[in-house]
Amino acid sequence: MDSKDDNGKLTQQDEDQRQEIDCYYRGGKYMLLGILYGLNLGGSATLIGTTQPPIANGYMVGRYGPGSVISYGKWIAFALPLELVSSFFVYLWVIFLMWKVTRKTKNKNVYVSESEEDNIGNDDMQPKDGDKELDGGVKAYIKQESLKLGGLTWAEGCTIALITSLTALLCLTDMDDVDGWFALFPDGYTSNTCATCLIALLFFVLPRDLKQFNLIDKPTKYTSILEWTYVVARVPWGVIITLGGYFALGSALQATGALAGFQDFLSENLVKVDSWIIVLAITIFVSLFTEVVGNMAVLLVFLPIVTSLAEATNNHPHLFVIPLILADQMSLMLPIATVPNLVFVTYANTSTIDMIKCGWMVNIICLFFVNLFINTYGYVIFDFDTLPDWASIATTTMSTVTNATIV
Repeated sequence: MDSKDDNGKLTQQDEDQRQEIDCYYRGGKYMLLGILYGLNLGGSATLIGTTQPPIANGYMVGRYGPGSVISYGKWIAFALPLELVSSFFVYLWVIFLMWKVTRKTKNKNVYVSESEEDNIGNDDMQPKDGDKELDGGVKAYIKQESLKLGGLTWAEGCTIALITSLTALLCLTDMDDVDGWFALFPDGYTSNTCATCLIALLFFVLPRDLKQFNLIDKPTKYTSILEWTYVVARVPWGVIITLGGYFALGSALQATGALAGFQDFLSENLVKVDSWIIVLAITIFVSLFTEVVGNMAVLLVFLPIVTSLAEATNNHPHLFVIPLILADQMSLMLPIATVPNLVFVTYANTSTIDMIKCGWMVNIICLFFVNLFINTYGYVIFDFDTLPDWASIATTTMSTVTNATIV
């Protein structure tokens, strides 16, 4: 309970304590936001980390054929360094914000009055035994909780093995110089979805405990690693319905031709513009648009726009599609932008204003490195200078239509 002086006001000690609590509370918000940024940026490092790359690959296959798929290995080779560099600078930004709100509690003891601040550093002001006991108690608690985890169980080992197998299957689908496991089946019979569904099915087949293999003392009930009732109870159905709404919105905009005029405007006015300027415009516009509409809707709307733009400007479609995917994933300023943002605001005690204060600079950092990597390292990984055969056919068709329209 707060103590007050004779005038009914809080004492300096209580005021300092409140100030310290407020500072650490605000700093804790930035720590939570750092976790959110790690979720979004970490998911962009692989093709299955978020839903955008698989959807983009599916669209590319429908427009250009199987040869247009962005391979898992190339994506990791490009996106993983980008994610690491971006995450490091985002980390520095979050740490800076935390330092700003907590620096006042670093240089003084909140239990000391202003008249006694000069004594800080003396023996009387050194950490007390109670502080040491508290520090030791925290370490003991962490150690105790770590011991509760125990050793690696059969179910945990199976989970690690299955996830590793899925990663290997996705990386070895179809490589440039060596045929992947796709070559074992006729064309059109396999996709990354097959590997994902197979691994997911095994979670419902493999037993949770080694006792299931004991023929003598075998349990009466077979228990798999995952049970359907558990999955149904834990799946965020509201988020899935929201995603379905995004798909419906994107399909409606495409079917009604609502963006046809905008698509024609870009194709006609950006034909002679350098590709790096187009990439910059795509990333900035998509990032801002995603903040107020949602990443899935923006992706579904802009995929046909950027591919048509690539055909009109005679550029590699991946040169525009990849920055579109990354900018769509790295919109981190408003709750509606991404699914993790939406879930985070729902469960964490963080307001939209807090996200804006921290997220505007995160967006700038991410967009800067996306443009830097795509215009330098991206040419090494994806060979943007060479127009592939699957894109040449579409580009020739697009050029013919454009010329006929002009005439």
